[in-house]
Amino acid sequence: MDLKAIGFSGDAPAIAQRFAHDDGWRASYDEYAVWTPGSGIEVWRRRRGPQAVFTAHFHGAGAMRLGLVSLVPHPGDPLAGVATGWIEPPEDDPGEGLYAIALELPAFALARRTLAPPAVVSAQVVALAEELNCYRDTAAFEAAQSGEAIRFEPEQVLGAGHWQPGAEREFPEPLAIVSGTVRMVARVTNPATDAFFHHLLVRTRGGMLDVVAAPEVVTGEPVAGGVVVGRVRLSARIAEIPWKGLP
Repeated sequence: MDLKAIGFSGDAPAIAQRFAHDDGWRASYDEYAVWTPGSGIEVWRRRRGPQAVFTAHFHGAGAMRLGLVSLVPHPGDPLAGVATGWIEPPEDDPGEGLYAIALELPAFALARRTLAPPAVVSAQVVALAEELNCYRDTAAFEAAQSGEAIRFEPEQVLGAGHWQPGAEREFPEPLAIVSGTVRMVARVTNPATDAFFHHLLVRTRGGMLDVVAAPEVVTGEPVAGGVVVGRVRLSARIAEIPWKGLP
């Protein structure tokens, strides 16, 4: 569950019951509410039938330029969806760039009302780690791949590149394998649960990425100047959307 990456445990109903009346629910966006208990943590809530659905995000210092090509709703949930496009596009062509990507948008319906693709936008992207391997430096990272059939670059994103944004095909999941150079390491405590998680600011191909990870999915010790690689789910806040009440 993505919420584990930002210091929560348990299933969605238990989380809803425990924190439904917390003062951190301070901003509302029509179909969505966002809970900001502190330390950069964001929990987005939407309705899917009679159930509440929660989506994790983390507000950090990461920044990437996105050539936004399309906004794709989830087939089973019109309030959920992804932005597809290209990282680091030319100013005059959102449909080209370093690589294709899919990013989950925690307030997808708001994005559809606000954004008009194709367009070049600014995105704060967080990688919610499902698995994260840490190396003290590039040499250790490369040595760990010795003999592997598939070798990763120290700064690379592999995910949506196998499909072209805007093409007619199945829903593009916002999943990727990401590697990058660690610029900053922090041990963050979730104020609502007192559980800690890792927050890394990582330079990868095409920009800076915030990475958050529960301690149980981390192998090795994250250090500034080191290299990390892992399976992640990508979530983004687009700067061109008016985020009232949020930084």
